[in-house]
Amino acid sequence: MQRTFIIALIALIIVVGLIVTFSKTEAPTENTAVLELAESFCGEPNIADVQVSRDVVRVVSTLTGGGSTFYYADGSELQCPTVAPEDISAECSVALKMSGWKSVCDALGTENVDARNTTYTIENELVTLVDGVSEIEFVPGSTDAMTTTVFGSPVFGDLDNDGDEDAGIYLIVQSGGTGSFYYAAAAIRNGAVWAGTNAVLLGDRIAPQTIEIKDGALVANYATRKVGEPFAVQPSVNVSKFMQVMNGKLAEVEQE
Repeated sequence: MQRTFIIALIALIIVVGLIVTFSKTEAPTENTAVLELAESFCGEPNIADVQVSRDVVRVVSTLTGGGSTFYYADGSELQCPTVAPEDISAECSVALKMSGWKSVCDALGTENVDARNTTYTIENELVTLVDGVSEIEFVPGSTDAMTTTVFGSPVFGDLDNDGDEDAGIYLIVQSGGTGSFYYAAAAIRNGAVWAGTNAVLLGDRIAPQTIEIKDGALVANYATRKVGEPFAVQPSVNVSKFMQVMNGKLAEVEQE
């Protein structure tokens, strides 16, 4: 009887020890130095968002083409400007695929976040972005999917003549092939509510330059190819496409 009790007691001690060890493993202490580094960027100019994932800090720029800068615990940093998907470096590709990002700056404005978390209409399909990305599987469980991402950072200005700031963005749509289809879209602000418009197709594998809101119009400036040129040729024809929001729909208009 006494022997059975001792064995049971030893087993209980082992189980408790395993539980304590597992709890410590699953709940690591917060990296205060990383959070302090991240918070040091809050409120700085030209910053859309500051995020933390594990021991990495990501600072997202509001500047067109600024992309993101990643700061690592060992003191190194990696700059990843916004470029076409085929031009992303291997290091930036790994960094941009990291998950678990959490924003740390509550004091930052919400305009940039809302424009990147809005539902847009692309080719008659509703596409909802979460932190600037959407992935829709063609068949549940399949690796084939339509991926939509924000290119660059939103720009702000009044597009519907109501006095508040709306947003304009570039979107890239990829469906598993070689094509990278670029669109321009707008997010219309009505108080605290944002509504994404339809997206206007600009072209396949173009070279976006800037996007701006000027005199109530959304203007996409980019380079494309001459008629009949293969995609191997770098875009060299400069285009400025003017769009306006009319009755809630984004439509191309002639430049006056």
